[in-house]
Amino acid sequence: MDLLPILQQHLSRYPAMTAQDSAKLIYQAVLGPAHLGRMGTPPPTYIANEMQKAPKRDLPLMESIGNGLCRLHLDSTANHLRPETIHGLFLLTAKQHQGTLEQLKEQLAVWKANATFSDEETDAELAQLEESGYAPVSHSQPYHEAYDPHYRLVLEKYQKYIPLLEAIDRRISSGQKTLLAIDGRCASGKTTLSAFLSEIYQCSVIHMDDFFLPFERKTQERLAEAGGNIDRERFHQEVILPYLAGKDLSYGKYQCSVGAVTSSINIPQQDVIIVEGTYSMHPLMQDAYDIKVFSTCSPELQTQRILARDGEPMLQRFVNEWIPMEEQYFSTFHIKDHCNFVFNSNKQ
Repeated sequence: MDLLPILQQHLSRYPAMTAQDSAKLIYQAVLGPAHLGRMGTPPPTYIANEMQKAPKRDLPLMESIGNGLCRLHLDSTANHLRPETIHGLFLLTAKQHQGTLEQLKEQLAVWKANATFSDEETDAELAQLEESGYAPVSHSQPYHEAYDPHYRLVLEKYQKYIPLLEAIDRRISSGQKTLLAIDGRCASGKTTLSAFLSEIYQCSVIHMDDFFLPFERKTQERLAEAGGNIDRERFHQEVILPYLAGKDLSYGKYQCSVGAVTSSINIPQQDVIIVEGTYSMHPLMQDAYDIKVFSTCSPELQTQRILARDGEPMLQRFVNEWIPMEEQYFSTFHIKDHCNFVFNSNKQ
């Protein structure tokens, strides 16, 4: 963890920074939204009120503070996210980012050895931190007067999803419900992305694994079809048609170990419902989706992930059976070309 280059960038960009503001940046970069543990979680209305009062400024939406974290500027002209969405990103960051007091002390020691401030200023700030029990640091009065900061800490890796979040937010703000599909290559991050969106929007996820074709219908003719190993007819009947009719959903859950539907899942109507999995955008249901996402990765990363997740014997089944079937489906129906967003796990 080398925060000094980031600190120098901020000192150059914000010349009114004091030793206190430098310590705050280091504190945030190491511990993230650490104050949640001490002060509790503020409601999203805090962000809404702050966004409403703060004048818009020509700032980047997300500004790196190092260690995989960013400040998301609420008052940026580039901010088109709903307060609730920013709140969700903030809480998810607090849940996922793990820093320790020992790491903070290490970085503060590096800062002291390389500080651009006087020894007196640096020592005074370090003493204040120690006396407070390393409580969260506030910005200095000069910094507040010069820059009037309004931001929340979020993980830098979320930045590539901002356009997708904006698209969902536009629909929610206009009163439209959203059925969102995440199709793509196995081990490319579909489940991870759907879990991320589910956390942000507190919505349900429908997994295409629940719609595998039953044993009795796995004929050679059916499996030769592009996307033939999914029960697209049942998915269309139990998910697509009720959704389009504005009804709650109730569908059967397929269990691979017995090769049959063994239980049911009920999902009420929601602002956002996510359908995750390969074959989710078969032409039979493609037009029903409001937003379509394709998830991909290189063959090398795909192999590495499957091997780590499922082991060598299952990797061979993927390579010999399931991946060729997926690729036939993608190429036959040009799935990627029909998507609004494409995310590549090889790219951050």
